[in-house]
Amino acid sequence: MKILHSESSLAWGGQENRIRLECLGMARRGHELSLIIQPGSNLYSRLKGTGINTCPITMRGAFDLKAILKALAFLKENKIQIVHTHSSIDSWVVGIAARIYGHALILRTRHVATPIGSIFSYRYLCDRLITTGENIRRVFIDNYKLPEDKIISIPTGVDLEFFSPYVSGEKVRRELGIGKDVPLLGHVGIFRGKKGHQFFLEACRIIKQSIPHARFFIVGEGPIEKHIREWIKEFGLEREVIMIGFREDINEVLAGLDLLVMSSVAEGVPQVISQALAMGKGVVAASVGGIPELIRPGSTGLLVPPGDPASIAGACLKLLKDKSLTSRLGQAGRKLVKENFSLEGMLDKIEKFY
Repeated sequence: MKILHSESSLAWGGQENRIRLECLGMARRGHELSLIIQPGSNLYSRLKGTGINTCPITMRGAFDLKAILKALAFLKENKIQIVHTHSSIDSWVVGIAARIYGHALILRTRHVATPIGSIFSYRYLCDRLITTGENIRRVFIDNYKLPEDKIISIPTGVDLEFFSPYVSGEKVRRELGIGKDVPLLGHVGIFRGKKGHQFFLEACRIIKQSIPHARFFIVGEGPIEKHIREWIKEFGLEREVIMIGFREDINEVLAGLDLLVMSSVAEGVPQVISQALAMGKGVVAASVGGIPELIRPGSTGLLVPPGDPASIAGACLKLLKDKSLTSRLGQAGRKLVKENFSLEGMLDKIEKFY
């Protein structure tokens, strides 16, 4: 099949990583993959030299006529059969071009659970919709009244070899100067308000009172970094909390953790949770969005109410003090991901859906 993905985002996160995984995975399976992308975007730079046919087009807005005409020319020249859009702007630009072209199936993936401004592009600029979780799928059916048979949930898959329980965490602990017997908890995600960094840090302050030698790190980057640093000072955590920025070696970062903490107040189905589960790690997460699809309370991890630092701290302390429980949850988490959230399983479902 001749498949074209499009993405107007310049950033790098779970959504962009999933597109990369889909492109590379489908190319391995013998399909012809192309990508319309913003020049200078993170995804563009990460796919250069991989054999994916990248077409940089500046997309300034939903009705950028110049971008629409360029996308239309690309569709015709490459005889595209499947168009797969992802963000708002590219879904309008490439979706309009694909409707004019008239010879391709148009799909869109909705990666996040945040409210949408308009249902128009989902109704008229795509033939089918993929969501990254059942929770997001239900929102489109129940709230936006899209037909059930138009939408399928296909969770993002995890590379089980890269995110393996056998990856050593010694490298990251040595880098941070943290001994192997020191409890280490981590928060991984873009620095935005919905990720709940403040609640994580308030929980760290509570945990510190019970386990003074515990340490915490925050992985990522983003627009609220200044606020996060201010909260660290406000809560008196300058010695205990380490900000380690964006990391490519996220498997080794997760391997160094005792617990992953997800304190979000809004989510889709976070890839970092499925990655941590694949590595057999203990996870404490807020019960929002699609997180309960991964964290089954008392089975694969512990769920807490969103925006509740005391509950976050209590769940973390429970797992830190009960190693056998943490181990049991980690083993069950690995099994869940292997059976339901593997990378090859995701590619199988997408290929079948195409």
